[in-house]
Amino acid sequence: LAVVDPARVSQPPRPPRALVESVTIDGRPAAQNDVVAIPRGPNRIAIAFTALGVRHARHARFQFRLDGFDPGWVDAGEARTAVYSNTPAGRYRFSVRAAAPEGPWSESATVGLVFAPRLHERWSVRVLVALALLVGPPLVTLAVRSRGQRVRAAARRAERE
Repeated sequence: LAVVDPARVSQPPRPPRALVESVTIDGRPAAQNDVVAIPRGPNRIAIAFTALGVRHARHARFQFRLDGFDPGWVDAGEARTAVYSNTPAGRYRFSVRAAAPEGPWSESATVGLVFAPRLHERWSVRVLVALALLVGPPLVTLAVRSRGQRVRAAARRAERE
């Protein structure tokens, strides 16, 4: 014999659904795609996020990370924005997860970020600089020798005249 009181039956709390709301670059909204391209410059990247499906949404807790940059999950508490600046060039994935107070963490919501390389970080510029360093000194030496030979030849001609 079993008696079940529906008022006393409790289900484990469902975690809220995390959602990336927007990405702004230096205060300007970026195109919201699965991957956001970020140009080079003095960039301040702000990523706003929220939680859906929480009874008391203002008390939701958040954790986020930028894969390849952050060593682990960053506890944001109730804050709803992550800010990054001076991020090295490369491809990253931003992930955020939410939890109700005293509840489990949700699945991560993600967005890809591609930071364009600075001029000196591009492989083509590095190859050109390496070539200039390898070829430059011999060319300078050759030019100095050639100039010296012309000066000596001109001096000999002047002496003969």
